[in-house]
Order: sequence, then structure tokens, then C-alpha cells
Amino acid sequence: MREGATPLQARRHGVVMSWDKTHGFIRPLDFGSQKFVFTHRSQLHGCRALKPGTRVAFYMGVSPINGRPEAVNVSVTEEQHD
Repeated sequence: MREGATPLQARRHGVVMSWDKTHGFIRPLDFGSQKFVFTHRSQLHGCRALKPGTRVAFYMGVSPINGRPEAVNVSVTEEQHD
């Protein structure tokens, strides 16, 4: 977990919607209050990047930089195959 990020709730599941070199967006499967959540490469466990369509598990946290919600402790649950 990035220093300062604080988990807010139980583990959630989602699908990667987009990924750039260092960050991306995840659509939570439960369609909670967040339609999309941001995550940074420093929050990934077991990989360095994500592909759109990949299913992931994560916790919601708060960015220590800007105070906005972000996905923390992100891990792949199902790879997207080309």
C-alpha cells in the first residue's frame, strides 16, 4: 500500500477499463458510489501493469496526495487474454 493510503472498506472486485504506463481506471463490479476508481502502479501486487478487461480485487482508499478515492492493494484475479 502506498504510504499514507488508508483502506476504507472490505475487498472489492472490478474490471480494468483503461491502463497507461503508470496508472489506470477500474470499474467496480458492485457499481457502488464510484463508477470508476483510479489506481497507480505502486498499488499493484504481482504485476507491473494491467490490461483492459482484466478482473482485479482491490480495497478502496484515499490518496495521500490529493485526498481522492483510489484503489489500493490491487491484485489480478483473472487475466484478460488477447
